[in-house]
Amino acid sequence: MKKFFYLILLCFITFLGAYSNTYTSKAQGENYYRIISTNSPFFANETDLSPMFYLPYTYYVNVLEETETFFHIEIGTPYTSLIDGYTYKNNLLKDDLSVSIPYPEIKVIIKDLTIFYKDPSLTQEIRYLFKDRLTDYFGKIEVNGETILCVGYGGTLGYVKYSAVYPFEVENHPNPLTFLDKDEEKTEVTEQTNKTGFILKLCVIICLFFAGTIGLFYAVKKKPITLSGGDEYENE
Repeated sequence: MKKFFYLILLCFITFLGAYSNTYTSKAQGENYYRIISTNSPFFANETDLSPMFYLPYTYYVNVLEETETFFHIEIGTPYTSLIDGYTYKNNLLKDDLSVSIPYPEIKVIIKDLTIFYKDPSLTQEIRYLFKDRLTDYFGKIEVNGETILCVGYGGTLGYVKYSAVYPFEVENHPNPLTFLDKDEEKTEVTEQTNKTGFILKLCVIICLFFAGTIGLFYAVKKKPITLSGGDEYENE
């Protein structure tokens, strides 16, 4: 009986230790750095510096390790497997904010029958994608003046033309942009204020224009009309 009890106890301790190690490994694996540049390339490795795509500004990547110039990073979406690659260290910053959603959670919808490519130059075809198929957004890149999207579909990473999908937006990550300098924050707020002020001024000018036009119309309508021939009773 005692042997059985000790066996149960040993199994429980082993399970507890395994669970604790798993949790610790997961916690240690979340080393989030923020993408602080709009031109942050994602490379497959450190030797081939042809960007696969550009990382989404203001979002996060999981840093696995670092070298003198690069961060080895990991990115993904809730719907796909993680992929790893490299980016320059000066494109990332650890802002120490709480991160619940590190990567964009965007489903890009195919607009019409299109080709799914293996490379951003669109030379190697993988398959066709039919209308209304959902793909997972990773980033984008400009090739010969055309915007190309890097997306995941069916467990495969590939590329489609921006013109082949329904319009969508990649809004800033909900975390505050603490990495911006105060001057940059002021500039951003000033630009938004200027745009709003311009729109309000334009609306006021348009309203005044229409009010003036309507007033002029009624003024002309009520003005007495004098015939060029003089008074109609003049010759009586």
